[in-house]
Amino acid sequence: MGEYYDISTTAEYTSGINIAISYDDNALSEDEESLILLHYNESLQEWEDITSSVDTLNNVIYGFSSTFSVFAPVVQALKPLFVSPINNGTTAINPDGPFKHGRTIPVKFHLLNIDGNIISDAEAQALTIKLDKFYKIAGSDGFPIDPGNNLPDFGDQFRYNPDDDMFIYNLRTKDGVWIANYTYGLEIITDGIKAGEFYFSLK
Repeated sequence: MGEYYDISTTAEYTSGINIAISYDDNALSEDEESLILLHYNESLQEWEDITSSVDTLNNVIYGFSSTFSVFAPVVQALKPLFVSPINNGTTAINPDGPFKHGRTIPVKFHLLNIDGNIISDAEAQALTIKLDKFYKIAGSDGFPIDPGNNLPDFGDQFRYNPDDDMFIYNLRTKDGVWIANYTYGLEIITDGIKAGEFYFSLK
């Protein structure tokens, strides 16, 4: 969209800030639900995806930030298309699973650009977030995937399989990080920006 907003305040605040920015849907050639709200983190000197929701009826995008600076509503450039056993479009209220605690979950997806073409040269990272039983984030920042000692895949980077044009991570839900009867969210990070997410539960 090419619009940036440098937002500041002289008021004192002790918690995060809810940001709401209006947009012109007539200026979009893409689906409104592809919009994300970026915030420039001056400490890290990088853009962060802070999107909370997109109100397509009133043309307002919402985000949550702990600091003020420059904000920019932009069209999400890359999207994951998940492959079974992960379903696309799951929510915290209606997650995939439940999967048995301790099992390995094959997380696989095609990465598509805005034209629907498969992208193979991006770096894809995974970040897991544990949700409490009221579907709120347990902790403020989530936590990287813990490789433990027995995970089929290590670290937080997806590997790319050129034969199937898919990014793959065999996620083993074991060790102290993973708890039965909880719901987890997994965010897909590409080039430092969240490209998509899904939710799953363990039993």
